[in-house]
Parts: sequence; C-alpha cells; structure tokens
Amino acid sequence: PAREVRVSLANPAAGIEPLQRQAKRAEDGRWSADGLTLPIGGAWTLRLSILVSDFDSLSLEGTLMVP
Repeated sequence: PAREVRVSLANPAAGIEPLQRQAKRAEDGRWSADGLTLPIGGAWTLRLSILVSDFDSLSLEGTLMVP
C-alpha cells in the first residue's frame, strides 16, 4: 500500500506550470487531493508520485482530457 501520494497537473500548451498537491488517504483507503481547480480545459499532464516504502517510490504519468 502507498504511504504517501503527491499529485501534479500541468498544461504546457497553455503555459501552466505544474500545480502540485499532497493527497490524503481517507478511512476507506481512497486518496484525494483538495484544492486542485483546473482553470481551463484541454490536455493536462497528470503525474502521481507514490511513496511505497522509505526507499521505493513509483511515478505514474498520463494525459487527462478536460472538456
């Protein structure tokens, strides 16, 4: 299980640098990041940085299409 999750969203085409937030784990095991409001639609680059132990982390990256 993840110990920590960090969320990053960027829209390079619109000149928007990464918006970063620390996610919080709820009692049901789901993660959420408060305060992320995307000002425009389009293709956003989503990156998750996941800490799985004191020495190991994972990075996941993809495109999020926002209408």
